[in-house]
Amino acid sequence: MARVLATLGAERAWVVHGEDGLDELTTTGATQVAEAHDGVIRTFTVTPEDAGLARGTASDFAGGAPEENAAIIRELLAGRAVSARDVVLLNAAATLLIAGRCSDLRAGVLLAREAIESGRAQGVLEAQIVRSNAEPLREAVS
Repeated sequence: MARVLATLGAERAWVVHGEDGLDELTTTGATQVAEAHDGVIRTFTVTPEDAGLARGTASDFAGGAPEENAAIIRELLAGRAVSARDVVLLNAAATLLIAGRCSDLRAGVLLAREAIESGRAQGVLEAQIVRSNAEPLREAVS
């Protein structure tokens, strides 16, 4: 997948697989990463400790029905302690790193944490909800 992304011209992308089977960075252990960066593919491992986070358990981020998952995200973005917080911080940190907004995962966690604590992350979610509810559904034209 990383090679395909590089071939398609991706400047930088990560394809990830947690040792717990998740298709995102995980806090339960190591995550294998294949990075496409300016046409070069490299592989490496990321752990929660690399980002300054503690290891967790799968129950830390187990979800449920869509309504339950939405409630968890709202609680997290409101700055309340939820068990999924560290896995969200880790994945946000990786996104910020890939986008060139920070130099490493630890710095990315700090940026992500500040975005949550300041309310900016919640503001982005609310704006997206308003936008998605305001835009009419468009049928695909063939």
